[in-house]
Amino acid sequence: MLVIFLAASFIALFYIPKFRVKNIKIENNSTLNPDVIEILKNELNKKLFLIIPRDNIFILRKKHIIQKILKNIGEVKSVKIKKDFPNGLIINFEEKKTIGIYCKTEEKCFLIDENGDGFQEIEAQERVRELSEKKIIIFEVVTNNPDTSSRFLEQEKFINLMEFTRGAENLLNLKTEKITIKTEGGSPVQKYEIYFSKGSASGENEKWFAILDSKIAPKITLENLKLILDSNIKEKRNRLEYIDLRLQNKVFFKLKF
Repeated sequence: MLVIFLAASFIALFYIPKFRVKNIKIENNSTLNPDVIEILKNELNKKLFLIIPRDNIFILRKKHIIQKILKNIGEVKSVKIKKDFPNGLIINFEEKKTIGIYCKTEEKCFLIDENGDGFQEIEAQERVRELSEKKIIIFEVVTNNPDTSSRFLEQEKFINLMEFTRGAENLLNLKTEKITIKTEGGSPVQKYEIYFSKGSASGENEKWFAILDSKIAPKITLENLKLILDSNIKEKRNRLEYIDLRLQNKVFFKLKF
């Protein structure tokens, strides 16, 4: 009886209302807050050994809850949970930044984050809404491989490609509208076509594309692009059709007639 009494007393300590989580504060102003709260409440309603409540602040599994949120809400990039004694939690999470959209088929599209991962699948009809609400890049993949997934480009290659487009925007004020990625003849080297646009105070608009490949060195390629625009093309930029930057020591371009 003494053992039973001591065990019951020990378990009763975890049921003390003062130390059971009641106050949950999310520091983000996000549409994802209800989803995060739902996962959190599901975890707090569980019991350890079918007896001890998981919502006791002393045995709360922060790492486990963080993993659950990251696994079930693809839009979340990182999560931090802080205990606010005696019965509160403070949650802060960072959302993934949508930089592009890639459609695997006419019906299936993925939102792409800054690492090139397809983190959220959306239906094709949502594509128009996403493009109108956010300044994001359209990725088109031309390949004979039918198994292409949401990860359509190796991470290192994707990061190099994005470094080039960010440089083109910051240095030359060029907006990237679309990137076509082509795999030709089974070659491991992929061909990129980056479609730029730029408006001017005079009302003349530029629309042209740059040709690169997956061996890109972002800094050198960007320097070559700026050099050819400033020295060879100059005022003829509104007639530009494309610039081929695949060779580091030679640059080719074509003008519209």
